[in-house]
Amino acid sequence: AAIFGAILKRAPEYVSSEKIIPAMYGANDGPENERNVVAVLATRMRRKLAPLGLAIESRYSKGYRLEVAG
Repeated sequence: AAIFGAILKRAPEYVSSEKIIPAMYGANDGPENERNVVAVLATRMRRKLAPLGLAIESRYSKGYRLEVAG
């Protein structure tokens, strides 16, 4: 839910993994492979959002953003 909130808050702009990670873990350090965790969670969210007509787009070196599919 935190990843969706971080992306939704900045829509339609891209949000980098570096900005999503603090939303997920707060001030605490996350796991060592934080970027992989963000990628996996984004993939899971794509599956859940697709039936609603929404998509999470990822762009190398820019981050993730929410868009209307179609």
